[in-house]
Amino acid sequence: MNFLKDFKTEIKTIFIVTFIAVVISVGAILLLKTIQSEPYTSSPSEFSNTVECGGQEDIQCPDNSECLKIDPLPGARGICEPKESVIFAEDKPGIPVTDELLEKMKEKLLGTGLAQSVTSHDMVRAELNGDGIEEIVATWVPSKDSIPEFGIFQIVDIEGNYKKIASFDFHIFSSPLAMDVPLINIAEDINGDGMSEIHVGWLTGSVRPTRDDIFLIFDPQKRTLSWMEVVDKQGRQVPSRFMGARGANSGGTWFYRLAVGNLDSDQSLEIVQIYQNSTSLYETGNIEDTDWRVETYDWDGNYYRYSERLSATGKGTLPQEWQKLKTISFVGS
Repeated sequence: MNFLKDFKTEIKTIFIVTFIAVVISVGAILLLKTIQSEPYTSSPSEFSNTVECGGQEDIQCPDNSECLKIDPLPGARGICEPKESVIFAEDKPGIPVTDELLEKMKEKLLGTGLAQSVTSHDMVRAELNGDGIEEIVATWVPSKDSIPEFGIFQIVDIEGNYKKIASFDFHIFSSPLAMDVPLINIAEDINGDGMSEIHVGWLTGSVRPTRDDIFLIFDPQKRTLSWMEVVDKQGRQVPSRFMGARGANSGGTWFYRLAVGNLDSDQSLEIVQIYQNSTSLYETGNIEDTDWRVETYDWDGNYYRYSERLSATGKGTLPQEWQKLKTISFVGS
């Protein structure tokens, strides 16, 4: 009898334990389904001064940001955070430049919306601030007859995103310039003062083309661009603006070029304007009838100053000392 009684007690205990286990399992399943069906919600204080996203409504984030989910479950809400890589990522260091990255940057700089209206641009790689990473010096005209844009940039990631180091406003000119193709032919320290001289030139006009060239100065410490000043023939301190035109001078058609080079064997390069009158040559076929003149600006430690000593006029073949200079801008018939 005791044996039968113990057996019945054991069966009862097994039944109770099994029943409890089933109840717990069913409860757990129901609870999990409830959690999955309920989207993540947040209290107002949890996301103060933030933008929410996701949820059952699938709220989208603004451009240049992405939805950071707080909970991995479907339907969960999150907050909008800036994307890791965005244009002008000022807090990111520059990376080494490759041709592929330069092309990616060019696409981003011009923008897909501007691709059809960009009339011209130029981009030059140059190490300007001594950190071993090349900067990109760029100028472009966003649309026809508009003032060009100009800036110095660094590429910050493999997607070609970039940050702006410095920029220059061409609107400082008294009147808009009908610019054709801005070109950058120099982006280096040509006088040894620790700052980079950057040449920007363009061709204006159609019937009588004019070459318009200016020099900008990039200060790597202050990260600023400014218009370089020179001391002209009259001893005036004026912004550098070198101009030459075909047919603009009396006496015939002139070829004009702007060049740089070392004429006096010092540690700095001179800036030289060279004019040649070709009319007499065409009429007589005699090179000795060709007039030329050279106007030179020499670095004095503070400014590029007009140098009577390094300037000259003459007839015939241009002397070799000026022929060997590096031409950075040219206009002719």
